[in-house]
Amino acid sequence: MKQVNVWLSVVTRIVIMAVILSTLFLFIQLTTDFYEAPKFIALLSVTGTLLILTTLKFTLSGRVTLVRTPLDLPLILLLVVGVVSTILSPSPYVSLLGNGVILYGSLAALILYVLFYLTLVNNLKSFREIRGISLVLLGSGAILGAISILSFFGIKLLPVWTQGLNFTPTGSTFSTTAVLSLLIPLAVVEILGGGRITSKILHSAILTLFGVTIALTGSWATWIAALVGLSIVVWVAKPNYRNPGFAFLVIPLVLTALFLVLSLVPPIGKTQNPIYTQARNFPREIRLPFAISWKISVSSFRDNPFWGSGPSTYLFNFTNYKPIEFNQSKFWNLRFDSGFNEYLGVLGTLGGVALLALLSLTALFISSAYKSINLFKGLEHEDKRLELGLAASGITLFIALGLHASTLVVWVVGLIILASFMAVNALSNQQIGREWSKETGIKKIFLAVASTVSPDTQSETVKIDALPSILLTVAVALVAFVLFFGGKFTVADYHHRLALNAVSQNQGLIAYNELVASEKFNPYNDLYRTDIAQTNFALANAIALAKGPTEASPGGSFTDADRGNIQTLLQQAINEARFAVSLS
Repeated sequence: MKQVNVWLSVVTRIVIMAVILSTLFLFIQLTTDFYEAPKFIALLSVTGTLLILTTLKFTLSGRVTLVRTPLDLPLILLLVVGVVSTILSPSPYVSLLGNGVILYGSLAALILYVLFYLTLVNNLKSFREIRGISLVLLGSGAILGAISILSFFGIKLLPVWTQGLNFTPTGSTFSTTAVLSLLIPLAVVEILGGGRITSKILHSAILTLFGVTIALTGSWATWIAALVGLSIVVWVAKPNYRNPGFAFLVIPLVLTALFLVLSLVPPIGKTQNPIYTQARNFPREIRLPFAISWKISVSSFRDNPFWGSGPSTYLFNFTNYKPIEFNQSKFWNLRFDSGFNEYLGVLGTLGGVALLALLSLTALFISSAYKSINLFKGLEHEDKRLELGLAASGITLFIALGLHASTLVVWVVGLIILASFMAVNALSNQQIGREWSKETGIKKIFLAVASTVSPDTQSETVKIDALPSILLTVAVALVAFVLFFGGKFTVADYHHRLALNAVSQNQGLIAYNELVASEKFNPYNDLYRTDIAQTNFALANAIALAKGPTEASPGGSFTDADRGNIQTLLQQAINEARFAVSLS
């Protein structure tokens, strides 16, 4: 039995590493969206695997041991609000499955995030495992930053279709720079810690790569988030010039500041500044201004104060509530499917109850992080360094969410950091408990008070003989159900991608057949029905143009079959458009 648990733990670690790598680097040309859909499918598979492994461990041990954290309640509340909001939404299919191919704000994504966090926090049992996760994150972040910098300077190592200046494997410049901002505290604590000189040099190089990537490709939102994460670690650690890691921290900061200045300051006279030129040519992501987003979210909250308009419906809110001054801006012809930041987006789509849940999530994490920072014992303790780095990274996550709308990549990496911190916090609390039992007098009283400053992570064991087996059966059935429909929807998206490829090659009949196949596997996606309606109309128009009147044949060359085909195609176009409207 012990050997089986060891093997299950090894598989769990491999699965966690797989989700990190797939979230940051997976992109393929087999789905409508090259980036988000593959990452979502990988996260779905990993979460299902973690859920089965967790319940299997319960079954083998004969008891259910759940790890409770302060973040459980607000996350579950968010999930409950999402379910109610979807049921009451005027576009329930959009709220459930996402708007078109955008999945991250849907109820399906919200369920997946919560399950991923709960299963992850129940599978992190030691400092060694969590440190391994942090090292994988840092290494993956270094590769991600290197790819982004090479793309910025026009050096292409990947296929032709990734040749843009702003290419990044995450699919979004904000996602990449936000992830690097979250990882900066983990690199800084290793630089200032008591590790070997080679470790300090390596982490200094990684920090330099993070800083330069954020400086050249990031926005003010990620600049501020990165600065906050760095400042927290420096403020708590209080390094001085005698610290061996001080120089290895100063060098990355100086280089980052230098690249930032070079990217912002134009050359003087006839001097050349290629960095400034590249920065001016770099495609920046367009965001909805705060004032406009505030008016849209508040207007939606006014009409749907408790449950909002439904997940993934911000685009509809934008269309309904955008103020008149937006039409006078230079982006008047664009539509936005997310708010200025995550909090305004939640207010508009999920309502006031969900906003309170998200604010509670933020406050509870910051409270737990503040407690850990107050009890910080010094950089010479490896476990305390890890706890400080994760605490600062978690705070950085919420700063980023307050300055920019989230993405799937940011949420997944953020949840990994939150779960890792909560697991480390639980292990630290156990150590405090052991220290408290050995102490006497005033110090014992202080440690007892310190351990109750904020809600602690706790384990709760439920002893019901049949419960572990029941949970395993439910988990297997749930995963099988989700994978069945998820597989169908994935096949539908694959056929939709083939249809788009056929359209780009002017192969109308092939595109039509592929769209019919995609609609067959997923009849609930309004995008597929809209595309098939447009394709039907285009085919009818093509027949009319080919057989219509010409100078050589003023009466045209229509046959009864042609007229019947045109009528059938137009009727199908109308029917599909009606279905699309009913779905969205």
